[in-house]
Amino acid sequence: MNEPTAALDVPNPTGRLVQPGLWALASGEEVALGGRVGRLLARWVDLSSFYGAWFLLAVALSTERLLISLPVGALLCAFVLGQVLGLALWGRTLGKAVFGLKIVHRSGRPIGTLRGLVVREGLRLLAQLTGVLVLVDLALIFRADRRTLHDLVSGSVVVHQPIDWTALSRITTR
Repeated sequence: MNEPTAALDVPNPTGRLVQPGLWALASGEEVALGGRVGRLLARWVDLSSFYGAWFLLAVALSTERLLISLPVGALLCAFVLGQVLGLALWGRTLGKAVFGLKIVHRSGRPIGTLRGLVVREGLRLLAQLTGVLVLVDLALIFRADRRTLHDLVSGSVVVHQPIDWTALSRITTR
């Protein structure tokens, strides 16, 4: 009879913080949490690329040339769709992929469309629009588990899980 001897030996279906910077998934696997600087830089990449695309669209529309506006508008739509699909399917935005970060449910499962897009990103967007919640997020990221308000509400955690770019290059060069 292998009964747990300590509270830490009991399986936890929701995951838990093992020590600062280290998260235990429901499977028992321990993963590194996404770093604070990496998360902020990933957010900067996402915001810069998003607002950069909007700027290009505004410039294209100001020229009043439909031949320029349509491709730039299509590019912006493709970018937004790519960000949304990337988050829903792989738990990554462009910025998170660049910095090797991934959003997962605190148990280790994929975050899913409802939690990932509606709850987590809706709250993050609200935080961005109000400004006050941005300060709350900045304060919460210094918790030991590095989870911000939108992570806590949606049950998500950002882990460090770099993409194997060499595997991707082998696939595309065949």
